Amino acid sequence: MRFLIALLLLVIPARAGVIRLKVEGKDASGNFVGEGTCFPVGKTSTGKTLVVTAKHNLRGGQRITVWKDGVWQPVTNILSSQKFDVASFEINADDTGYPLTDPVIGSVVTAFGFGPEYNGRKSCGFIARVANSTNLIGKDGYHAIPGDSGGPAMHGNRCIGLIVSYGRLTAKRSDNAELNLATQIVPSQNIIEHLCQYYRMGSCGPSGCPVWTPVTPRAVSPSPVKEDCPTHSVSPQLIEKFVQEWLNANAERIRGKDGADGKDGIDGISTVTTQPLEVILSREGKVVDREIIQPGQPLILDVGILESNK
Repeated sequence: MRFLIALLLLVIPARAGVIRLKVEGKDASGNFVGEGTCFPVGKTSTGKTLVVTAKHNLRGGQRITVWKDGVWQPVTNILSSQKFDVASFEINADDTGYPLTDPVIGSVVTAFGFGPEYNGRKSCGFIARVANSTNLIGKDGYHAIPGDSGGPAMHGNRCIGLIVSYGRLTAKRSDNAELNLATQIVPSQNIIEHLCQYYRMGSCGPSGCPVWTPVTPRAVSPSPVKEDCPTHSVSPQLIEKFVQEWLNANAERIRGKDGADGKDGIDGISTVTTQPLEVILSREGKVVDREIIQPGQPLILDVGILESNK
């Protein structure tokens, strides 16, 4: 009985509202047909359903369609993020969108995608734990597979992120389970940041939650940053200030300890780099992004992105 319960927990039926995505196009190897996953995040003020997916799903696509009401329906108003692996589009449907909420480290979520179906099996979700703001670790080593990209990671009835990557190309989520491969997501705050370049996020309405009103793209006509559309605005001088303050605060740890009786001392840098580093960005006292840098991994600051948000 316990074994049966464990199987039921791992194999969860595909969530209502998750949508099949088909991308037809041409690349260096010729014509192709790609398959992925997408999901609704609300209704637009013009009556369309607003949908998001992984941007890489659409790469090279010349015809993008979704499976709705028994037919492949073309999408409209495709918008791709310049910063994140996120794209959005609109469809003619009456879907209620998933509310977006921040991921909580350590919380249990369910990830959905059509990867199993595209690999000859029944579509389903899998249970995972939020390792950090961009990674999930699946129960019993389960992980996303090709075709899952663009699917939602759900905490209850709220979406905490969008699946964009997997540890290895495998046909089954249980392949290489012993490695505990991470499933990478774009967290909800980055999805919102993308959408808020083109829409104003409203409150929940009778036709969906929330309602998104199209606006002039910020890249063309910048508008003041709204509270519900947080963006990072960091100057090189501010980064230098933060780094210098960190170096001053950790001077003792970096210097390390003197050796005794002619022996070498302890390398402070080595000591520091064997511990996880938590990086937090905040605005007016509110955390807008949080990353855990594991020991031995570099902390990369993209100067282009930082300069573009001055």
